[in-house]
Amino acid sequence: MADKLAETINYLIGLAGVSFVLLILYQKSKNQPNFKVYGLDIKTILRIGAIAIILFVVLLTKSLV
Repeated sequence: MADKLAETINYLIGLAGVSFVLLILYQKSKNQPNFKVYGLDIKTILRIGAIAIILFVVLLTKSLV
């Protein structure tokens, strides 16, 4: 039971971390036109982040079952 709780907490922390980084990058991109990270524009970064969030949610629901 404790292992499942620890796994759930880890997924929630990861989800919060990804969301926080995406929020910071999005806010920074609003202040700077043509904002890029490693050559990727903000739309591409947000798409990759959305896939990561979906993956975290799937893993979270899998750990709760």
